[in-house]
Amino acid sequence: MAVNSKVPIIVLVVLVVVSLVLAVAGFNLLDKERAKNMSLQDEVDGVKTKLMITEKRIEEHKGTISQLEAQLEEYKKRAEGLLKEIDIEKAAKEEALAMIDKLKIDLGRLKVLAEETQQNMTQAITPVETQQAVTQTAQTAPPEETTVKVSPAQVMPVDTEDEGSSDEEPIE
Repeated sequence: MAVNSKVPIIVLVVLVVVSLVLAVAGFNLLDKERAKNMSLQDEVDGVKTKLMITEKRIEEHKGTISQLEAQLEEYKKRAEGLLKEIDIEKAAKEEALAMIDKLKIDLGRLKVLAEETQQNMTQAITPVETQQAVTQTAQTAPPEETTVKVSPAQVMPVDTEDEGSSDEEPIE
């Protein structure tokens, strides 16, 4: 029975050795898991820190975004006002250009009318100026003495019966 009593001891020793091997292996696995868990926990802590920093930045940026949105609205209002002013200015410009075109047409008509009036005045003044020049020349020029020269062939015989009349008087 000694063999029989050795088998349970051998089985017991083998079971104890297997249990110890399993316990060591489990402990090693547990130690590796604990190291892994600690590195993951460090990563989680780092991520949480980064998350908190990011959330703070997000809050800061939300404030900035709010300010920028308010400025954007203000700029949109300004742009709308400027666009309205531009539209008003365009309308005024178009109106002014239309007025300029109308004035150009009126100016053209006035030029033609002025030219016609100038021609009519020139035509009316020319005979008057000519008449005035003739009158002025006649008034300022000394009277000319006109003598008629008669050649002997042109002289007619004079009757002597009328001695009181003479045909040879100078003609003025």
